[in-house]
Amino acid sequence: MKTAVTSLFVSLVASIVAHAEQRWDFDSGTEGWTATNMTGLAASGGILSATSSGTDPYFISAGALGVDLTGINQVRLRFKNPSAVPTAAIYFATAADPTFAGNFVTFPVSTNDTAFQEYTVNMSGHADWGGTLNRLRLDLPNTASNQSSSGALIELDWCLVGNAPPPSSPNIIMILADDLGWNDTSINGSTYYPTPNLERLAAAGMRFTNAYAANPLCSPTRASILTG
Repeated sequence: MKTAVTSLFVSLVASIVAHAEQRWDFDSGTEGWTATNMTGLAASGGILSATSSGTDPYFISAGALGVDLTGINQVRLRFKNPSAVPTAAIYFATAADPTFAGNFVTFPVSTNDTAFQEYTVNMSGHADWGGTLNRLRLDLPNTASNQSSSGALIELDWCLVGNAPPPSSPNIIMILADDLGWNDTSINGSTYYPTPNLERLAAAGMRFTNAYAANPLCSPTRASILTG
């Protein structure tokens, strides 16, 4: 391995998120979600939707999710609430407590929406949030006994069980290649090996052109990256 191989530390891009999470984008359909007290459940264009039939409408995920909640204290979602009901709720069932009874967190939402709104709900205040998440239920909106969202088309863009990544923490893509010289890519002027994808990465990120490999051989260089 040539010592100049580390010229491929060419890009820092925000595309790798290290946090464990469970995400539903509904790009492949309903993704196991069903609806209660709602009609016309459908998933189209990455949007899960159904029409409220009155009191207590909710979406519910498939069971046996098996999501380890260690270090996770947020549920994030993006949806549209065209009704006048100003609250929503997230119910959860865990391996230790497999029912929804008492396991919920309410949060305020905007009303009469004409556009999607994004919410981050802190679940850590609930004593039973933890362990293994088996099922999720979204009451969008959360209607009280004297409220109704009848006729409202509720649209859910995505839902995520996982914490938002710290905005100050960059995500790094590191490319390590054997037998690649510093000038073997078109980033550094080579016309023999065109590397347009690497050029795009470099243009979108940061380049470090003055770094060196720990050893001229591949195996100790890899070991030094793993061990420091």
